[in-house]
Amino acid sequence: AREWQARLVLVGRSGLPARHLWGEVIADPSTSAELRERLQKLTQLSQAGAELLVLQADVADAARMREVVQQAVGKFGAVDGVIHAAGLPGGGVMAQRERAAVEAVCAPKVQGTRALLAALEGQSPDFVVFCSSTAAALGAFGDADYCAANCFRDATARLALREQPFPVWSLSWDTWREVGMAAHRGHPEGVGISTDMGPLALERVLAGAVAPQLF
Repeated sequence: AREWQARLVLVGRSGLPARHLWGEVIADPSTSAELRERLQKLTQLSQAGAELLVLQADVADAARMREVVQQAVGKFGAVDGVIHAAGLPGGGVMAQRERAAVEAVCAPKVQGTRALLAALEGQSPDFVVFCSSTAAALGAFGDADYCAANCFRDATARLALREQPFPVWSLSWDTWREVGMAAHRGHPEGVGISTDMGPLALERVLAGAVAPQLF
């Protein structure tokens, strides 16, 4: 938003109030802290120069993702780039995990990756970025399902290099501080990727040669 005045299509599973009500909802003392924070950040994006289209969808819903792409093209004329950052953390010893819990962790990164690529058929974005994790290579205690889901998208990016007409990267990120799954976790100073470093790293990746997987 700051550097490129981007037109952003933001997709999430949770619905939001109508755009003209954001200021009223932010000011309402009964609004939850989570919703207020989301609306404040969206407002800041608009003030920074971004034109926003905010849509509700589950990335694992193939039919809905096709609609999302159609709405984006209808609004802005084309899809120039895609960042797939949806994901759920794992948690617990695999032998004690219920199948439904494992499937929930895998859905956004497995079915979601498939649904997104299918929805982009016929489009020609400059880039598609899958936000993977170092956990896929290094492992993490109690996160076997999360590791497997990221391994799937890493492999998909390698396959896409041969099969897709647009460049696909799978970026194995360390923890991003203060955002995403780590939004409300405390991290010692110097641990993880700062919110200043992350965007700079992403820009550098996209300015370089296409590589299906980067750490």
